[in-house]
Amino acid sequence: MGVVSIGRFKPPITLAASRCLATSRQELHSCKRRRSASGLGVSLPVRVPFPAPALAHFFLAKFCLVVFGDVFQQFLMQFGLFLLLAMFAVMSVRATMRSSAARLPWSRSLSMSNSVKNMNVKQFNDILKSDARNVYQIIDVREKDELAIASIQGNDIMNLALQDAGSWSPKVENGSLLDSEKPTVVFCHHGGRSMRVAQFLVNKGFSEVYNVDGGIHQYSVQVDPTIKQY
Repeated sequence: MGVVSIGRFKPPITLAASRCLATSRQELHSCKRRRSASGLGVSLPVRVPFPAPALAHFFLAKFCLVVFGDVFQQFLMQFGLFLLLAMFAVMSVRATMRSSAARLPWSRSLSMSNSVKNMNVKQFNDILKSDARNVYQIIDVREKDELAIASIQGNDIMNLALQDAGSWSPKVENGSLLDSEKPTVVFCHHGGRSMRVAQFLVNKGFSEVYNVDGGIHQYSVQVDPTIKQY
C-alpha cells in the first residue's frame, strides 16, 4: 500500500521518524570527532553508542505510516468535509431566521412593549381602596362556586370565568365587552388562570394588563383575613 502525500503535508509519524534518525546521526558524528581529536596513532576508549532505540522507533514509525497513512489522510478529508457542511447548515439557518424577522418586524416589538405585568396583593389593595379603582377594569376569572366561597365586594369587578371563555372571548375580540385602552387587572385563586386570561388580552392588543400574583388566596393571607380561604 503506497503513501499518498498531499502537497508538502507530512503526517506526525514521518516527522517523529526523521527526528529519531537525525539524532542517531548526530551521535555518530560526535563520537568520530572525539576519536580523531585524541591524536594520531593514539586510540582512546571512546564508546560509540549503538543507535538501536532510534532505529527501532524509525522502523516502527515507517510501519505505522505505511499501514495507517491512507486511513489517517482519508479521516482528515472526511472530517474537513463534515465541518464544511456543518458551517453551511448553520449559516443557512441564521439567514432564514434573519429573513423571517425582517418580514415580521412588528412581532418582536409587540412582545416587548405589550406584556403581562405582575402586581402584588398590596398594590392591588391600594387600587381597590383608592379613587384609582374607577380607572381600572378588574376581572375575576374564577368559577361561580368559587365566588360563593370567597369574593371581593364591588359591582365593578367583572366575572369572566376561564371555563366560559368560549362565550365571552368573541366579545373581547370585537371590543364590545372590554376597553383595550384602559388598564386591566386580572385575578383568580392563586394566579395561574388569571395569567392565562391576561396573556390572552395582551395578544388581543390590550395596552396595559396586570396579573395579581398569588390571587385571592394571598390577598386573604396578607391583606384581608375576613375573606375565606379554600
